[in-house]
Amino acid sequence: MAESKFPLTVSELSEEDREIAKKLYAEEFVQVGEKKWFTRKSFTKYGPEFYNFSVRSDDVWLLGYERSGTTVSQEIAWLICNNVDVDKAKQLTLIQRFPSLEHILFYSPEESKDEEKKISDQIVKSYADLSEATEKRFIKSHLPFSLLPTNLTTSGCKIIYLIREPKDVITSNYVIYEKFSKIKPFVEFPVFWDAFKKNLVLWGPYFEHLKEAWKFREHENVLVVFYDDLLNNQKEWIKKIAQFLGKNLSEENIASISEYCKKAFTKSPTADKTDEEKFVLETGKWKKYFVGPLETEVEDWINENIKDTGICFSSKAENQ
Repeated sequence: MAESKFPLTVSELSEEDREIAKKLYAEEFVQVGEKKWFTRKSFTKYGPEFYNFSVRSDDVWLLGYERSGTTVSQEIAWLICNNVDVDKAKQLTLIQRFPSLEHILFYSPEESKDEEKKISDQIVKSYADLSEATEKRFIKSHLPFSLLPTNLTTSGCKIIYLIREPKDVITSNYVIYEKFSKIKPFVEFPVFWDAFKKNLVLWGPYFEHLKEAWKFREHENVLVVFYDDLLNNQKEWIKKIAQFLGKNLSEENIASISEYCKKAFTKSPTADKTDEEKFVLETGKWKKYFVGPLETEVEDWINENIKDTGICFSSKAENQ
């Protein structure tokens, strides 16, 4: 296999960033490129493979920062493109139907010594299997655009990018990181928030992630979806996504997808039956965490980062 080309530099954390990271993580992380994308050290090995992944014109890609509503959107997109085959959706797990490009970063065999935590070869090798797939491909990724294949937006494939209210993204990530031991025990929320705003949480810097996608919002093959809009106007957005994907759905089809995904707006019905709770996306839960000065701090942080971009989150529109 020819050596993969990868123009971005992978570097160790600065001493200052390393000290902050040590408060949260037991493992080592690295930063990638000028924007210093924060990721696991295993990216050094697999990053070039993702960057040089061969995109096909009939692919469907579902992108977004973690905890932005990608799970339910995967269900919707897959059903739309597969004749609303609910029975098949129930038979196959979501990771089988709509695998993650970078899943191997988190479940590589050499890291899975605990028998109960080993992941099947189909999942571990998903990015390699996708290269050999003969059927239409559905691919999910939390990588920012600059770490994805350079021809992604010129290949003709369809790209859906999810955006969610930042405060909900931050608190949802904290809950999941804590629940599934992605951070050390007893890390308090203000410590996590400090790391997040300093771009020391996976796939940060957060707003650079959004801005890279936002610049493609008028592209004919890119659809930017705000999760809160999808949540509040489910059937309307199923129809919009279908139109974007070149599919005409009957009202009965839309109702079937809506019914099937009803539970998926809080948890995916076929994601991972043993860990269903990790897919819960509670809107507005941030109010339990950003209290007092922290709320003012996060609002100032958001306003500073979205000014002059045209991005408007639901909480801003509703004057919350």
